Amino acid sequence: MRRSAVGRPQSPPALVRAPLEVVPPYARTHTRPAFAVFVVAVMAAGLVGLLLLNIRMQNAAFVLARLDAQAQDLHVRQQALDLEVDRLGGPEELARKASAQGMVPNTNPVFLDMSRGGTVIGTPTPAQAGSGLTAFLPAVEPARQPRAEPEPKSSEPDAGRGPQGGPSQGGPSQGGRSGGQSGGPR
Repeated sequence: MRRSAVGRPQSPPALVRAPLEVVPPYARTHTRPAFAVFVVAVMAAGLVGLLLLNIRMQNAAFVLARLDAQAQDLHVRQQALDLEVDRLGGPEELARKASAQGMVPNTNPVFLDMSRGGTVIGTPTPAQAGSGLTAFLPAVEPARQPRAEPEPKSSEPDAGRGPQGGPSQGGPSQGGRSGGQSGGPR
């Protein structure tokens, strides 16, 4: 506000108003329908993609469950086969097979001391049928004649070697599976 020379406040100059006119109504411009169609198409493609991804994941989950069950079955089968291998490779089965081929247990084992130049420890005597601890062997009729065909090689180190490689009845300390060196003097 301005003050006049007399000190009275002067009123602001009058504002001139523009005359009012009627404005035409706001004309709506149409939005581009292509953009709306594009947005809807992108959303629909995203939903279809999510649906396909979900279906694939469900199928993969079913395959995984089936493969887990198959792996469990195979694990059980492997354990059963391992038990069968242990049973068939055990000393009892080896003694039974040896007895079935006409072998007899040797009650007088002999050892070779390789650290002393291959010296023989003990007195070698042939095993006699009916001697030794035959009470632990199953009753099997011995073979009458040897086979003309060679036996297939076994994975057991003592299998199919003859009377010297057969099981001893004194346990692992006198031959058997430990190689026959731990029972004799060194």
